[in-house]
Amino acid sequence: MKIWRIWGFLLIASSLSAGPTLGGKIYFDYTYDLTDGQHTVKGFNSFNVTRFYFGVQGKHYFSNTQKGYAGYRILLDGKDMGNGYFTAYVKYAYFEIGGVLPYTTLRLGQVPTPWVGFEEKIWGFRFVQKVFVDQFNYFGSTDRGVTVSYTSPKKFAQVALALVNGEGYHAPEVNKYKDMMGRLSIFPLAGSQSLLSGLGLHAYGHLGTPDQNQKRNRYIFAVSEKTKAFHLMGEVVLAEDGPADTPVKGGGFSVHGSIDLGKLLFAQRPAPKSFGLFFKYDQLDPNKDAQNDGVTEWVAGIFVHPCLFEASIPNVTLALNVVNVSYEDPTLKNDTEVRLNGEIRF
Repeated sequence: MKIWRIWGFLLIASSLSAGPTLGGKIYFDYTYDLTDGQHTVKGFNSFNVTRFYFGVQGKHYFSNTQKGYAGYRILLDGKDMGNGYFTAYVKYAYFEIGGVLPYTTLRLGQVPTPWVGFEEKIWGFRFVQKVFVDQFNYFGSTDRGVTVSYTSPKKFAQVALALVNGEGYHAPEVNKYKDMMGRLSIFPLAGSQSLLSGLGLHAYGHLGTPDQNQKRNRYIFAVSEKTKAFHLMGEVVLAEDGPADTPVKGGGFSVHGSIDLGKLLFAQRPAPKSFGLFFKYDQLDPNKDAQNDGVTEWVAGIFVHPCLFEASIPNVTLALNVVNVSYEDPTLKNDTEVRLNGEIRF
């Protein structure tokens, strides 16, 4: 899609809305390579702007009670292609109806898939690294189709279902088959004063058919705990790809966590909004029947929101971290980098 058409789409949507909200994000980093690794040489360093997002969204309530509404969201996604140029995509472009059925939202168009965005909210450091299934290209955050989500009263449970093309938002449909996705999340202690009030139990299923007699299935089982100052999540991912009768079976696991020392120590004082530690550890085995094809990747570091007060300046997060990628294949070189990642939200 031509860039001027995208901007025109955004402006038209904005003019049709009684109260649109504009916003976006910018991801940037400075990277220094510590090793003669698989992709770069020791000492290589660069300043990068890796991603930007800009979009508009709005809601029109059917009555003054604000129980039912029709809404929309359009999000432009700009990605560094690695050759000095950016390519712009429309990441989200959907219409939604919420609250007509209690606690239920229907979306139609180019929509968020049920898992990636959900886990990103728990992880909290998308500007540093993607979550496991997105990082290793098992499936993405967006596709074209329809989704239905339900959140129970008091948020004890969430159910999200999707029927989509299955090709992601970078590609059109290629055949008559569709992918079905579903996520169930249970929060048994939601609303309590317990230390485990943020405990979540999650299951995700993805049944796909990329072509006749082919499989594209994914299954995730996860446990999480998230509060204002702490999060920890572990998940197991299973995948089946290829011929329906003899698919390649792969998968892996991921663990990530963070602790916000600023919110723990200075909750009632004018200090940085937050600062603390975070980590993520991923282990991938793309084919359980093959040897020496595994990949292990970890990232660990410190983060800070440098805004001292609630000032009217962009909301910035900085993260100084170390990233390591190691391979089971002895012919491949491991990589270790130091990065300063940043996110600006506006």
